[in-house]
Amino acid sequence: MLVFVCHDSFNESHLNFTGSCYKNRNMPPSTKECAGGSIMYGWAVGGVNFKYPDHVGWPIGAKDSMKFVVLQTHFDNPTRRSGAEMKKKARLH
Repeated sequence: MLVFVCHDSFNESHLNFTGSCYKNRNMPPSTKECAGGSIMYGWAVGGVNFKYPDHVGWPIGAKDSMKFVVLQTHFDNPTRRSGAEMKKKARLH
């Protein structure tokens, strides 16, 4: 799971894009640019939970801060088991 910081010029019409990350010819350019930018947060299997200390934060949507982030998830289900669920979550508030 990766959270990327996006440029203010991110095209809002691409906010709900879903699909393969880099092999998808239909991935909107603004989403592709954002996913190639700065990583704000990352987690992988075997990683521990992370929480910023109470006095630390990363503003999103404020006047002088980033306005958009892209959440990228990767699933490993080689046996294609139906009903598989992702139990991790990221909370942005």
